[in-house]
Amino acid sequence: MKTTLSRTKIIATMGPASSPKEVLKEMIINGLDVCRLNFSHGKHEEHLKVMNTIREINAEINSNVAILADLQGPKLRVGDMENLWITSRVTLLVLMITITDITKL
Repeated sequence: MKTTLSRTKIIATMGPASSPKEVLKEMIINGLDVCRLNFSHGKHEEHLKVMNTIREINAEINSNVAILADLQGPKLRVGDMENLWITSRVTLLVLMITITDITKL
């Protein structure tokens, strides 16, 4: 495992190719800091399995890889906006991420 703290963090979106334990463990050993789970895709049971695998690997190799659950936020519809380069209807996606455990940089 790495022993130095880096200001740069490596975030990987988990998917079918990166979810197997052997692949995920190799990614963590090589510097992965955060595993992102996109809850707009896949089933909750699949995400739970990946989360348990991440926790298991963290315990095995004494790592502290974070899990980021990316949830779809509300979509706000707005009408025409004057004095802006956007004049047609647009859809805004609001995403709120709460980080509860931040290490010092």
